[in-house]
Amino acid sequence: MSSSTTKKFSHRSPRFVFAEGAVLFGFWLVMSGKLELFHIITGLLAVSFVVWLDRRLGPLSKDEDSISLHAHFLKLPIYLPWLAWQMILSSLHVGKVILVPRHQIHPLMLKFNSKMPSNAARVILGNSITLTPGTLTLEIQGDTFWVHALDETSAEGLLAGDMQKRVGRLFSAEPEKGAEGVEQITDIQELPW
Repeated sequence: MSSSTTKKFSHRSPRFVFAEGAVLFGFWLVMSGKLELFHIITGLLAVSFVVWLDRRLGPLSKDEDSISLHAHFLKLPIYLPWLAWQMILSSLHVGKVILVPRHQIHPLMLKFNSKMPSNAARVILGNSITLTPGTLTLEIQGDTFWVHALDETSAEGLLAGDMQKRVGRLFSAEPEKGAEGVEQITDIQELPW
């Protein structure tokens, strides 16, 4: 490995790498639900590979401050339960829409801007939107998001901006506003693809 490549990764202290690995391994254990030796060894190997790969890949963009690309792992235990709660609430709403005949589905295609501090924050926001039932991130271009929502109620929670603020807090850069420049897409010609 050349000295320029070594300098590229110098922003990641051993403590950061250990914390990253510990969080990923904890997630592995929770998701696998098994504490057998085979699963523990498989988890350690998988997490080691992911941490190594993350270290090798480095910053997503040369234009961004590489430190801003990484979430503060100590803030994840606050964000993940909140996201799980939003997923439960959204699931209940989607179930109500499906099971109660008087509820009519009025799908919306929305375009909005959200100032996120980095590409990693944009990806986390887009994935969080998609993980919440009733909404689906279709495209992200810069700060512009295209989202499909099942109905107005599903879209309201997104447009209120709470999710954007919480994702921003993971990167120590809370957006001052929620979604800006919200447009409802009614013509297929307005889609980015």
